[in-house]
Amino acid sequence: MQQCVEKYLKAYLVFNSKEFRKTHNIAELIDLCKDIDSELDKLYEINAHELTIYASEIRYPDDFHMPTRDEAKECIQIATDVKNLIAEKLPKK
Repeated sequence: MQQCVEKYLKAYLVFNSKEFRKTHNIAELIDLCKDIDSELDKLYEINAHELTIYASEIRYPDDFHMPTRDEAKECIQIATDVKNLIAEKLPKK
């Protein structure tokens, strides 16, 4: 779900011609998105930034981490909320 959120945020930045460095840090991407639209501060309220840990620490760990069912459900909900919020900010066809 981290990759999903990362791609939505990066797509929003690209759509708005906002440059960004190569990163998996969700908080950094949220801050750049907030520069375009301050309402995207809501991304912090839905804890999107907390998904950054899944970018590498859990994907390439020394000890494999198996998320719990509740953890997975929470991540899916966050990704869905991010998708919906970003979709509201993009023009309709």
